[in-house]
Amino acid sequence: MSASSSERIDQAFDLLRSTVEELHSGGRRIYSAGLKPELKRRSAGGFDEKTLNGGFVSFKRFLEAAQARGIVDLVPAPAGPDVLVTPHGAKPADVVATAGAATAGKQPGVVNATGGRFIRREFWRAFIDWREDEVRVYDARDDAVRRFPPEPVPLEPPEQTERRRLWREEPERFHQITPITPDRQLEWMRTFASSAAEPMRTALVLALSNDKPFRGFSLAARVDPATNARWQTERVRHVAEEIEGWASDAGIEPQIFEPSLNSVRVGTTPARRQPAAQSHDDDVRRKVHAAVERMPLSALYALSIPVEYLIDA
Repeated sequence: MSASSSERIDQAFDLLRSTVEELHSGGRRIYSAGLKPELKRRSAGGFDEKTLNGGFVSFKRFLEAAQARGIVDLVPAPAGPDVLVTPHGAKPADVVATAGAATAGKQPGVVNATGGRFIRREFWRAFIDWREDEVRVYDARDDAVRRFPPEPVPLEPPEQTERRRLWREEPERFHQITPITPDRQLEWMRTFASSAAEPMRTALVLALSNDKPFRGFSLAARVDPATNARWQTERVRHVAEEIEGWASDAGIEPQIFEPSLNSVRVGTTPARRQPAAQSHDDDVRRKVHAAVERMPLSALYALSIPVEYLIDA
């Protein structure tokens, strides 16, 4: 094994150790299904156990190697095939991992209230997710949102390094994005709650007094599909207005929306799918359904699903 490969593996294990210790100290149960996306996020997309040249054919094998080194402990999850990951010698937290504020910022591009359109996913995430550990800018030349750590991080992929270099050397092509603050988003929720009909009004107001108001409000709204649909529509309207205001202030006209997944141009007929393609699609759908049935809640919270699929027509 080359020295560079050894160093990358050590960096990956150090990243795993620090991540698990931080999440565990916050009282969270850490499921392996949700841990890998977090490692990728903290490494700016660079973490991939298969590219470490350590013989890790899966993330599970990587975790087992970490356990053998005394970095983490692996415990079977209470339900399903997943495992819980803890710092070496520690017990799993008593509370089940919840999405909390982080999940509130990770919704995919959602249907726009005014035209059946979607806010582009990269814009949605850049404005809704309020983490402060990254630079987020709009690249006017490429019509793209760029997000990267302000300084190099372990296992960082080359494209992130290049984005940071361009941002510093060609500042005129980039426009800074400031995410919508939690207080601002809570203000939207309070206004919506106050306008809801009983008994949902009381339920939403009480949820906002919870120590995790974003998650509490989201769960309360989902109790009533009609209320949840109205809230999602209202939320998208607010986000769209914020993005459009930012673009106006910056003097730019980016493509903020993308067509709905179900949209078809007027006057055209959707092409008939070939039997082989349809069969492949059906097979993929069956596999996805089977995977969802096996997932723990922590992994389900991490799924990106357009809201139009969660709201009855």
